[in-house]
Amino acid sequence: MRRRTWANTISNTNGSATGLPRLLRLLILLVAFALRTWELDGRALWFDEGMEYWVATAAPTEIFASVQRGIQDPPLYSVLLHWWMQLGHGEFQLRYLSVLASVLSVAGVILLGHRFGGSVAGLYTGALFAVLPGEIRYAQEVGQYGLMICLLTWTTVAFFAAIRQNWTRAWILWLLLATGATYSYYGAVFTVLTPFALYLAGEIIQRRWRRAMALVAMVFSYTLFVLPLVLFFLPQQLFRGPTAQALQSRFASPLAEVRTFLGETQGLLAFQFTGWPWTGLPAWLPALPISLVLAAAALSAMRSPGARQSLLVLVATTGIYYTASRWNLFPYGFRYGLILTPLLLPVMGVGLATTASFKSRWTPAAWGAMLLFLCLVGIALLSLPHPSVRERLLSPATPHAWPEQEELRPVTSYWLDQRAPGEITYVYYGAAPAFRYYLRLLGVDLAPVPATWYLDCWRSATPAYCQVENIYFGRGLRSLAAAEKGHTVVEALPLAFDSGWFVFSHVFADEQELILKTLSQDYEVVEQVETTGAALYRLRRQ
Repeated sequence: MRRRTWANTISNTNGSATGLPRLLRLLILLVAFALRTWELDGRALWFDEGMEYWVATAAPTEIFASVQRGIQDPPLYSVLLHWWMQLGHGEFQLRYLSVLASVLSVAGVILLGHRFGGSVAGLYTGALFAVLPGEIRYAQEVGQYGLMICLLTWTTVAFFAAIRQNWTRAWILWLLLATGATYSYYGAVFTVLTPFALYLAGEIIQRRWRRAMALVAMVFSYTLFVLPLVLFFLPQQLFRGPTAQALQSRFASPLAEVRTFLGETQGLLAFQFTGWPWTGLPAWLPALPISLVLAAAALSAMRSPGARQSLLVLVATTGIYYTASRWNLFPYGFRYGLILTPLLLPVMGVGLATTASFKSRWTPAAWGAMLLFLCLVGIALLSLPHPSVRERLLSPATPHAWPEQEELRPVTSYWLDQRAPGEITYVYYGAAPAFRYYLRLLGVDLAPVPATWYLDCWRSATPAYCQVENIYFGRGLRSLAAAEKGHTVVEALPLAFDSGWFVFSHVFADEQELILKTLSQDYEVVEQVETTGAALYRLRRQ
């Protein structure tokens, strides 16, 4: 009897090649495209997107240094965005790159679901991915997440094609895609290497030494390809932001650790389908049907090699990812958990398809699978990140806006219309990247500036580009004591100015109130414009 291995047990298909599945796949792709382009420019660029834009404006010879200095991500997305911006600089054009990557991801997960569990599994997978709020949110952002998910999805497709067919071309394709995924997002390494390590371990256990040596050579090539990232980017970026405490353990007692893992994993799953915690829905509501679908996938793994392998890869990757998070090497959950999406959704598709079992009559299990599917789709549609959806459905008491809205576009337009010649303008440091983007988009402040100019302004440097035509781009205030913040702003401005404008967005804690309170000793607010996440004040000396 022939021994089963990863190379010969991937399920190829249990579906039909007739026109209906093809039509449904096309419909899924069209729905995915429509949801990702709907209101694509409905939000102004916010803080993170502003920084991504400016870093990508660097000259080709300087862009790698700008990425090292300006953001906390690998350089691939910034390089692609640099060339993509030749097509335009508007919000729609900038975000459209992520849309295209996301739609390609939908096609990839359909293929993964099909390979693991057949045509129906592929359709379930694609349908869930098409309406997935967590993925749609970042498919509509100037940022690396859409590209990362796309490259991880197709890296996984190439991996399973390579182990099934053992083609040199497939392995080379895997190597290129895996390298690209890693150069787009550091967390991609977990999704790239975990299935590879499992397969290599299987070949060693079965003493397939020739194939094992070929795999070792492949991972050695991958290591060489990503070595520049490890040597020149990671050291300057690792100990910043959410990984500032990297390599410091956060492990608790075993029981406490299990509770932490279950709680954070519930949040990770809920984020995918609702954007939790920035939603009016409790975390358990999406987590419960997801858990039931995953349980169905686990049961199907007992009789389906494809389901078993996809589930094993998901579980192993999640475990390694969580362990790394406890060493502060990479955050667990929220948008960071999107590295698991190309593995999670196909497993869910397999669980739904094997439970539904459309080859037989409708059974209670089949009805249950359809109910779970409709429940997940309903939760996702109620949680779409589009502003018009969330404004209608979410309670005003929802604690945080998601997606992030910092509407500086109307603020900038109003300021341009109302500002008197020579009147000073102070731009709070959180508003600086996006405000200057809109100045440039609206034809103002077109002089060239360094790609990471905002860092110089934040660090209290005084280059000419931090003060242009009486526009003062403010220094960072977070490291200052509360009593110093307002006075620091006053000291940066001309002595005893008569009137001026103050632009705020992406405000940290109560810094806006502290600044206005300090200014109120000599000035009064005579004009005020407030939008979602942004504000504009005109002050006049009393």
